Amino acid sequence: MNSISKSQTVPGPMERAFVFFVLLLSTGAFQNLAVTPGDVPDAASGQANMQVLWILIYLVTIVLLFRTCKDAIRYAAREYLLLALVLLALGSMMWSADPGVSLRRGAALVLTCLFGVYFASRFTLREQLHLLAGICGTCVVFSLVFGILGIGTPVVDVIGSWYGVFVHKNVLGRMMVLCILVFLTLVQARSEKKSLLWIGAGLAFVLLLLSRSTTSLAVLVAMLAFLPFCGTLRRGKSPVARIVLFAAAVSTLGLYWVSNHLMDILQFLGKDVTLTGRLQLWILSVTMALRRPWLGYGYNAFWLGPGSSSARLLAAIQWDAPHAHNGLLEIWLELGLVGVGLFLVGFGIYLVRAAVFLRHQRTPGAIWPMCFLAFMFLSNLTESDFLARNAIFFILYVAVVITVSPKDRRYGRLTALNVPEGELA
Repeated sequence: MNSISKSQTVPGPMERAFVFFVLLLSTGAFQNLAVTPGDVPDAASGQANMQVLWILIYLVTIVLLFRTCKDAIRYAAREYLLLALVLLALGSMMWSADPGVSLRRGAALVLTCLFGVYFASRFTLREQLHLLAGICGTCVVFSLVFGILGIGTPVVDVIGSWYGVFVHKNVLGRMMVLCILVFLTLVQARSEKKSLLWIGAGLAFVLLLLSRSTTSLAVLVAMLAFLPFCGTLRRGKSPVARIVLFAAAVSTLGLYWVSNHLMDILQFLGKDVTLTGRLQLWILSVTMALRRPWLGYGYNAFWLGPGSSSARLLAAIQWDAPHAHNGLLEIWLELGLVGVGLFLVGFGIYLVRAAVFLRHQRTPGAIWPMCFLAFMFLSNLTESDFLARNAIFFILYVAVVITVSPKDRRYGRLTALNVPEGELA
């Protein structure tokens, strides 16, 4: 009882500032102040200063986790599929192509997971969304300032494309989609600052267009089409099975239309039939994955440049791909079909839980878990950060998993299932 009451204490200003800083850092914002064009850190060693900073962050996280919500780890451990996947990444050092890299980065993934558990257990859904809105507002405002004043340097300078406070135009584009979704969720949650949220969403959309990230734009369009489905599910007027069948039918028709107009779509998006070299990358990545199909090459141990398992692949495609540009393919390369299976089964279960959570909640903000999971899946069709260490997307994934966990497993400040109407306003 003491641990529960203690975990229900309201986080103080210093604790909120710490969480704000960590979430902002995990977006990759402002890292373009410390790079030069083409300057990419060694794939195996990484950046020493950032490693030290993250170690300090995780030490503080562990202290806060045990001081404010001691039962969090015990309850989070009941999410067996998530736990198994994270431990598989750490344990992959035993068969990894580079055991040292898999050990270090696997440990970082475990600690990233712990921060996600802390974030969800310490802050209510309302508080999570407002913290995210603050992060998004910071990224939007400073990206505009950086773009207008020409501050910062991207790792790849694409003429005419903005990158804001990030190192790549696609990172800016993807973050702006996330910002738009956060702002729209709070607008739907009847927030008192609707005008400010709409302005933020509008500016984020402008930055998305300026980034010229066509993939991110396509994800946003898909998400805007998906949101009405979430609204229908929440109203509860139609049986879940009927809604799912309707969604499946619409998706099938959509895929059929896309398959018949693929060339027109690619021409409109400014892409060639190889999706800017990604098709060749995917084919060769599958070929490499088939060489070690069950357990893969080890967590983060494939794309390590010359002398690594990816050397011949990179030589064949003639560009330095940092990852597979597909989330599931990346997991296959790193953790094999075992990892892919664990992730897909877990993701499916969490998606169903998010749907149940949305359907049975009176608070409009309950749409966020479903919205984020859909966004994460769509964006990973061309990105590879389902299991990205020190990254906001995996932090939020873990937080969503904890947030939608069954009611009888909830504890402390995880009270979103009991939030009265208007709590998120």
